Amino acid sequence: MSENSIALIFAFPLFGAVLCALAGRSARNLCHPISVVSLVGALWGGIETLRRVIASDANEISYILGGWTLDSFPRGVGIEFRADYLGTLIMLVVVGVAFLVALYSKLPVAEETPEKEGSFYTLFLLQVTGLAGICLTGDAFNLYVLIEVAALTGYGLIAMGSARAAAATFNYVILGTIGASFYLLGVGYVYVKTGTLNMVGIREIIEAQNLADSATMQVAFV
Repeated sequence: MSENSIALIFAFPLFGAVLCALAGRSARNLCHPISVVSLVGALWGGIETLRRVIASDANEISYILGGWTLDSFPRGVGIEFRADYLGTLIMLVVVGVAFLVALYSKLPVAEETPEKEGSFYTLFLLQVTGLAGICLTGDAFNLYVLIEVAALTGYGLIAMGSARAAAATFNYVILGTIGASFYLLGVGYVYVKTGTLNMVGIREIIEAQNLADSATMQVAFV
C-alpha cells in the first residue's frame, strides 16, 4: 500500500467528493464527517509519501498513473507525479489546513449555505484534490488540468455566497480564464519544441539541445 501513497492523497478526497454529492440529496448530515474522514486519509497518504521521500536515496519518488512507463522517448506518455521534500511539505500544509477547515466548518456551512452542504463539501474536496495535485504533478498539461480543477471549484464555492457573490465569481472567471489561456499557450509552445509534456523530460531536452536561448521557449516560459 505504501508504494501507492501518492495516489491515496488524491483518491480519498475524490471518493469523498462523490459520496458527499450523493449524500447531499438525502443525508446532508453525513457530508461533514465524510469530508473529515477523506482528508484524514489524504493526510495519511501524504505522511507516508514524506516517509518514502526521506527514505529514498534521491530524496524524491515518482508515481506513474495507470501502469504506464516513462522508458520510451521522449519520456513516455504516462501521467507522472513526482514527490520531493518541497512539494511534499507544501502538499501536507495544503491538506492539513484543509483538514482543520473541514473539522470546524459544520456550523458555519450550515448557517451560511443552508441545505447546500452536499454541494459545498463536494466542491471543497475537489478543490483540495486539485491543489494537492498541483504540488506533486510532474506533467505540464496535467498541471493545467489541476489548476482548472482548483479554479472551477473555487468559482463554485464563491458563487454559493451572498447576493454579491455572482459578480465576484464573474470577475474571477474572467481573470482565471485569461491566465489559464496564457498558460495553455505556453504549454503548447513547449510541446512543439520538446515533443513531451513531462517536466523532467522537458528539462532534459532543453539541456541536451541547448534550447534555453530559443525564442519559442523564452516566449513559452514568459
